[in-house]
Amino acid sequence: CVADPDRIRLVVHLSGDLTGALPYMNAEMRAASYNHDGPTFSYMDEYRMISVYPRRISVAKADEIIDAWRVLEELRQFANGVWARRGEIEPSYEQRARPPALEIYKRLPGLCR
Repeated sequence: CVADPDRIRLVVHLSGDLTGALPYMNAEMRAASYNHDGPTFSYMDEYRMISVYPRRISVAKADEIIDAWRVLEELRQFANGVWARRGEIEPSYEQRARPPALEIYKRLPGLCR
C-alpha cells in the first residue's frame, strides 16, 4: 500500500456485476459513500478503505492477506444478504457528503485537555 508500507492493497476482479446491488447496499450501510453515476460504493472498515465497483473491489490498508480475505468475506456476506432481502429494502441513490473534519471536531465533547 502506497499510503502505509506496512499494509497491503489489493484489487479483486469479479465475474459478476454488482451494479444492481449497490443502491440496496447504500440503503443498509448509512456510513458508506455511494455515487450512482460512478457507480461506486465506498466505506471504511476501521482504517481499511473498501471501494466496490460493478466488477471489482479494492481494499486499501489491509494488515496482510488473511485480513484482506476476512474483509472480502464480510463484504460478500453483507452483499449477498442485502441482495437476498432486496424485496424488503427501499434502494437508496442518495450520495451522502462526509462532514468536514472541523465540523466533527466542533461536535466533540472536549473531555481531553
